[in-house]
Amino acid sequence: MNRNGAFFIEQLRRELGGGYRDSGYLWIVFQALLLLAVYSFVFTRIFQARVPPGLEVGFVAYLAVAWWPWSALSEGISRNVQVIAEHRGLISKVAVRRELLVASRLMAIFIVQAVSFMAVLAVLDWRYGAIHWFGLLPLALLAMATLPAWYGAALLVAAGTVFIRDLKHLVPPLLLLAFFATPIVWSPAMLPDQWRLVADYNPLAGWVGGLREALLAGTWPALRLYVSAVAASLALAAVGRFVFNRLAPYFEDYL
Repeated sequence: MNRNGAFFIEQLRRELGGGYRDSGYLWIVFQALLLLAVYSFVFTRIFQARVPPGLEVGFVAYLAVAWWPWSALSEGISRNVQVIAEHRGLISKVAVRRELLVASRLMAIFIVQAVSFMAVLAVLDWRYGAIHWFGLLPLALLAMATLPAWYGAALLVAAGTVFIRDLKHLVPPLLLLAFFATPIVWSPAMLPDQWRLVADYNPLAGWVGGLREALLAGTWPALRLYVSAVAASLALAAVGRFVFNRLAPYFEDYL
């Protein structure tokens, strides 16, 4: 294994250990199940939320299947905002690819969130019988197709925050805006015609729809969803890497 590969493995081990060992890995699963119970009560008892017509599942399953993947992606970006500043001492002493700091943190978050997501799916299937486990295959392919996009986005915010410190305050509200603009707690069928463009031109809307098709309806998402996801992901990853690598030589001057 070369130096960069060894560095990535070590950083991944540190991220998994330092970020989650203190609270315990079982706590991560328990926290996911506790959140599922809270959402179940709030959205079904208080807001009386319902799924779109034609989908024979409960709203809790409809929400959770999209919520947890979004949570992983959102955390992967927000926790990488200051990853370069947090490792300022390391990057000044070790000659390695600095983008591996972003990649290792993103991978650690996805591993932990995947475990909690599996726990949530198991409970949903036990409680409601709502999950088509065959859907994990198209879901895994869809996740691999979209992962480069989130890697590229994480690279952009990680590099940008080094030079624009206030960016760390801008990322959370932007993620919140993206969350409410994506059909996670609402359905495109709920929108009036003049607002339907919010879903039609939101690339995340197709991704969320694909998750629900795979896990709740047991159908394979359309091929065009994978094609568009791969194209958009590779483009964003290329932009993220280009910007990050162009700015990386100047990190030490601004930290």
